[in-house]
Amino acid sequence: MLGAIDLRHPSAVHDGWTYKLVRDGERVKFAVIDGRGGGSSWVYDFGSGKLVETYGVGAGAGARAGAGSGGLR
Repeated sequence: MLGAIDLRHPSAVHDGWTYKLVRDGERVKFAVIDGRGGGSSWVYDFGSGKLVETYGVGAGAGARAGAGSGGLR
């Protein structure tokens, strides 16, 4: 088991990856950040499990949102 996170303890780090719960108004999102590969991240809607945002790193990379925009907070 990697670990457990909840809204009281909203983040965990394992092997260079960060896993984080993020409140976005009434919604809760689950963010996965690749700390080893330069910081690209993927954001999932916690309720549905669907990918809603991706953030790339490097030339020409930027936020790409599937169902809304915004940054990690």
